[in-house]
Amino acid sequence: MYSQRLYRIPEPFFVNCIKCLVVASELGMSAGKTLAQIGHAALMADPSPELDVRVAGAAGSLWESLAASTEIVVRDGGLTEIEAGSETVLVLDALR
Repeated sequence: MYSQRLYRIPEPFFVNCIKCLVVASELGMSAGKTLAQIGHAALMADPSPELDVRVAGAAGSLWESLAASTEIVVRDGGLTEIEAGSETVLVLDALR
């Protein structure tokens, strides 16, 4: 579980990839829920099976600063584990 940790995304994380998916690590999602949200984000970013992505977790002020600079945010429907509208994954353009 990702609970209550602040994951710092290392600078090399953004090198040599097209899209970076950042998971909200403080929501306490199960592994299955997290993977489903990552899948939604990947499809929103680009449905190509050749898409090169990287996945990391973020929380707190790091999440907020990344969320302010992204155009794609996955928001949950609230049917299972977390509240409707919760922001679960950010899609960042690594080439920005």
